[in-house]
Amino acid sequence: MNLEEILIIIGFVLVMVGVIFSCLNGESDNNIKIAIGVIFIVGGFIVLTLGMYMSLTKTSTEEYNICSVKTQSEYSSCFFLGTGGMEKDDYYYFFRINEKGGKSIDRVPMQWATVYDTLSKSETPHIIIKKRGDSIDSAELYVPKGTVIDTYDISYPE
Repeated sequence: MNLEEILIIIGFVLVMVGVIFSCLNGESDNNIKIAIGVIFIVGGFIVLTLGMYMSLTKTSTEEYNICSVKTQSEYSSCFFLGTGGMEKDDYYYFFRINEKGGKSIDRVPMQWATVYDTLSKSETPHIIIKKRGDSIDSAELYVPKGTVIDTYDISYPE
């Protein structure tokens, strides 16, 4: 359990104690109980807000080796980076290689990704993902030279 989660739990407990404490009806010192309850509630909300703010602004960096579907003929082979969309968002799709060598499909939103086709044949394609909280802040895909096509020939073959 990390610090953000602990602060959120403590804040919630303080708010609940404050609510319970201020709702107790005793015969004496009722105003003091309400005041102490309000102090617990306000303190709880402050701690709760701090924990939520810390969890939303926490940054992390992840790096993975990636691979793709390999197309191969007797003349050439290439690295293929898949693309696609769901509703309004477009994504780059790729296979992420885990520690045991297994492969699982993953994706990053195109709007946050930059593709660098600078790797030589001996270098391993990889991705660096920077996150803020649980959302992706940026992604850098490093793929072999020639992966990105700058010009397209859309003429109809005769």
